[in-house]
Amino acid sequence: DDIFLRYAKRINKDFANVRGITVKLDKRFANNYGLRVDYTYQVAEGINNAPDDAYKAITENRQPRNYLIPMNYDLRHNLFTTFRVKKWNWLASFIWHYRTGFPFTPKAAKGETVGGSAFIGWRSNSGQRPIINDITMRLEREFKTGSFTHLFFIYVFNLFDWKGEAHVY
Repeated sequence: DDIFLRYAKRINKDFANVRGITVKLDKRFANNYGLRVDYTYQVAEGINNAPDDAYKAITENRQPRNYLIPMNYDLRHNLFTTFRVKKWNWLASFIWHYRTGFPFTPKAAKGETVGGSAFIGWRSNSGQRPIINDITMRLEREFKTGSFTHLFFIYVFNLFDWKGEAHVY
């Protein structure tokens, strides 16, 4: 019987860094129209995406990662544009949202070559999901009945029915 107990001590040596800038232009609503443009550029990179990644690598006798990879939440470009116009007591808002896809780790196709030129695997988060692009429209109008004010509105998400990829294989 071994009187010594085996235990593991977790030490978080992970490193991550997020850098970015946001630029906002705003034409306040006047003369029946308004415009807002909000752009963010950011880079999020680090050693591991999950706190357990290094620990799991050590317990599985693998070398922990020691180079920077894009983090799962690395969204390089994010653009919101809102245009509002008022005509005949109707207020119309158009919101355009453009953003680059999040990183992902590609998987090798089945039936890869074996032998000396065998494929070992892709680097973590070396791929990027497709760009997402959509426009939302909101129409609204206020109606008064007696002392009450009612707001009638219509929301149309993805106005032009642009197809966005949900998965990357």
